[in-house]
Amino acid sequence: MSTLLRQHAEQQFAEELHELKKNETNPIPENWEMSPQSVVTYLMGGILKNGFEVSPKYIGNRRLMEIAVATDYKEQERQRRYYFFDYLFWLGEMAQRHYKGEPRRPDGESMLMLCIMIFIYEPIFLTTAHFLFDSTVFEWFTVAMIAGIVAILHYLSNGRIYPFSRREAVMQHYEGRRFSPFRCYFFLFSLGFLMIAEMYLLPSTLMRIDGRKAEPVENTRTEVPQRWRDYLALHITVGARQEVPSEALQYLINQDGRTSRYGQPVYVMQVREEDMGGEFRVGLLNHATFDEIQDGSQKFVECTWVKGYTPDSIRVLLTGWYEVRNTGLCPVDSLEWTEDTEF
Repeated sequence: MSTLLRQHAEQQFAEELHELKKNETNPIPENWEMSPQSVVTYLMGGILKNGFEVSPKYIGNRRLMEIAVATDYKEQERQRRYYFFDYLFWLGEMAQRHYKGEPRRPDGESMLMLCIMIFIYEPIFLTTAHFLFDSTVFEWFTVAMIAGIVAILHYLSNGRIYPFSRREAVMQHYEGRRFSPFRCYFFLFSLGFLMIAEMYLLPSTLMRIDGRKAEPVENTRTEVPQRWRDYLALHITVGARQEVPSEALQYLINQDGRTSRYGQPVYVMQVREEDMGGEFRVGLLNHATFDEIQDGSQKFVECTWVKGYTPDSIRVLLTGWYEVRNTGLCPVDSLEWTEDTEF
């Protein structure tokens, strides 16, 4: 059984280390627990501002110890890598100092957020939107991305995404460099332009990769596919909901002559109790009572197609209602209307 002859330095001089950290006033490099000045005091000994005395561990020339600690720090600094976003953070922080904290001036966190939007957020959002745009999953994905922005802002301000130790190391690394307001705003506006260009170029590139081509304007007026903007307008006008029909129901809808003529409906939904307010679906009460619709004893499916456009470019819509029976769908009512109609 081995016997411990001497405690480790961090245990033997734990009190001194605690006092040095408590009285620290100098910047602490990244991955260090004390500043280089405090390290020299710990090794050479000295009296702190609160009167606590640190015992010397090395007897010799203090200047040699300062050179040794500074050399070790510079060597670690040389091995540490700095990236473009670090430089942008420094530009933002220096802009705040240069303009003495004036509002509407860039700062380090805003420059970092701009980088996150361009190189992480926008590519993920636009790529996912390209493939899921016609799906109901896209609604939840959009909500998740908005919540993600709020979370990023929160963690960025708390130093969890870009730690405060990293920020101090960046400021020390670029210390002594001359700040140029022109360079700061050049990068700021260039990144803003890149973000706008990305919104156009990335979807266009994805369409070329997967072979999709934009339809001519003339064709889009004769056969309009399901689009989020179409559904959203109908949701506001007549309370439409986007529901995913079953395979059997989708098959029956595809067999309908209106689908073959006008394309897929903008939305498909089952009429429920809360949908019976207003005049839009009042015709269903000729085929079932309100109680029958409420308890589900009689079920109706509602489909809406874009039939065409008026000379004033207002969409002409065709809504059909079907009663769900064991044998299939039975048409019970239909209504042709324009999107500027009030119900």
